[in-house]
Amino acid sequence: VRADRTRLRQVLLNLLSNAIKYSHPGGTVALRLCAEPTQLLIEVCDDGPGLAAAIDLVDHSGLGDRVRFLGDRGDVETILAAADIALLWSRYEGMPLALMEAMRAGLACVANELPGTSELLDGSAGLVVPHLDVALADALDGLVDEPARRRSLGAAARDRFEARYDIERNADAVAAVYGAAGV
Repeated sequence: VRADRTRLRQVLLNLLSNAIKYSHPGGTVALRLCAEPTQLLIEVCDDGPGLAAAIDLVDHSGLGDRVRFLGDRGDVETILAAADIALLWSRYEGMPLALMEAMRAGLACVANELPGTSELLDGSAGLVVPHLDVALADALDGLVDEPARRRSLGAAARDRFEARYDIERNADAVAAVYGAAGV
């Protein structure tokens, strides 16, 4: 079982490296833990330029039943609702919407260290790790093995989203500024 998890972990890392190699911003990667804690289902919501190579990589790994390529989706909210961990691994980001959607869904979030990801997760609402394969693997292993920590990070992410990024709260704040200015 551990060997299977190690192989799946390597496929995930290769998928992410492949996406980064093609200079394409991170799509949503939702990790759903199966009944067996060592089994992961990886769902990739994206259709960027590295997709064909990523599909080929998975097909040749023998783990095609554990990695799903869902393409560009309009129902990411539904996909995130079924997930346990959200992953954003990118070469560059501004303020990543995919990460904000995962926070809103109350998921434990893992992202590599970039200005937008660091600002969103702020060290308490998710894991921001260096852009190194081993750091990503360690973060994911820790979250897979610690359901209480996953729940805690997910709740913190949701709280942070609601406090800082909720659209209604932000609209009210902008209206208050205009009201104070007499506009």
